[in-house]
Amino acid sequence: MGRRPAAAPWPRRAVHVVGECPTLFDAPASTESDTTFFADSWLTASPDALISRESFPVLGLRWGYSTRAGQPHGLHEPVLLDESHWAEELHLLRETFPDWQFSQEWPT
Repeated sequence: MGRRPAAAPWPRRAVHVVGECPTLFDAPASTESDTTFFADSWLTASPDALISRESFPVLGLRWGYSTRAGQPHGLHEPVLLDESHWAEELHLLRETFPDWQFSQEWPT
């Protein structure tokens, strides 16, 4: 599994989007010439079609890019994330979205 750098130059943040047709779009940009960016993205589902504010993980993906002065930008190969990565993110999700319940359990 890929690992996130120990000290990222940007704050960690959580974004939660609800909808019937899941779409991931992110366009991170940096004016830095020597930087590495990683993002963990999660597809989640609701057990009752969003009647309640409950969500459980379905798929996790880590992706990113690097820039180096005088070189072409480099894309990092996407990596699937597992239950242990989801468990690491739960505190941030629960703190950022206190009205939601995020299940630690993955569907079987």
